[in-house]
Amino acid sequence: MINWSNSVEIVFNPAREIRVISNLHDAAQCLLHRWPSKTGKAYSKARTACLNALEGHIPAYYAREAFIAAATEANILRSA
Repeated sequence: MINWSNSVEIVFNPAREIRVISNLHDAAQCLLHRWPSKTGKAYSKARTACLNALEGHIPAYYAREAFIAAATEANILRSA
């Protein structure tokens, strides 16, 4: 498991459930199984970046930045 230096908080509606994402595995699982909309450029880039980082092709911080952009695009970012 590849941990990020700083976690990312996202909020799922309508229950306002807060999820703290602190590693690549959780980010990838969230993108693949819990994301509110599986459309959008930032979502697609984040999904690809997380999977590539898990495979060791890119640094984890690139995936974190892509995840933040996707959360912003989906309007679910609480803090980063």
